[in-house]
Amino acid sequence: VVTVSGWMRENILWLAPAIIGLVFGVTTWRRTEKGRRTLDRLILKIPIVGDLVRQMTTAQLARSLATLLAGGITLVEAFQIALASISNRELLRSTEPALPKVREGKPFTESLDGAGWVPPLAVDMIGVGERSGSLREMLDEVAGFYDAETEVRLGQLTTFIEPAIPAAMTRESLARKFALKESISCISSFVARLLRMSITKIR
Repeated sequence: VVTVSGWMRENILWLAPAIIGLVFGVTTWRRTEKGRRTLDRLILKIPIVGDLVRQMTTAQLARSLATLLAGGITLVEAFQIALASISNRELLRSTEPALPKVREGKPFTESLDGAGWVPPLAVDMIGVGERSGSLREMLDEVAGFYDAETEVRLGQLTTFIEPAIPAAMTRESLARKFALKESISCISSFVARLLRMSITKIR
């Protein structure tokens, strides 16, 4: 870390413009449909992060459906509207085929399971609610459960980041490890918060 930091300071004059150009290029490309879908697909393949996206999307979809059903909207209409809560294009692409199946009268749980990304536990919970006539209440339960799971995952990610930073340090710089402990803790917490905002608002 110390070696990399020194190298960055020595090359800041050309490194800063390069980073700015890269960020601008990626941001511009992400605004295209192809770029957005490609990035969303890559995000799902990242360990821990991919699971976080699926869990947060499950919570968002379930909460949107529960709110709409509570307002007296039919399941088909509620599902059609709630699809807008899925911000990840790859997950949205996988979920959209479930809508015509629901319109045809197929069970909602079976149609949603066909998307291939909804956690099995969520599918089971929603299935129990659908069969018992308490779908809205169970969707609320699913949303609350996966919100809590997301908090746990973010905590695990923070715990993983903290030891990963000093592990990257050279043997000569290990003596500085304890002096950097507080800084590492702050960095890991910031990364976790940044990750949450990126997952929630990625467009």
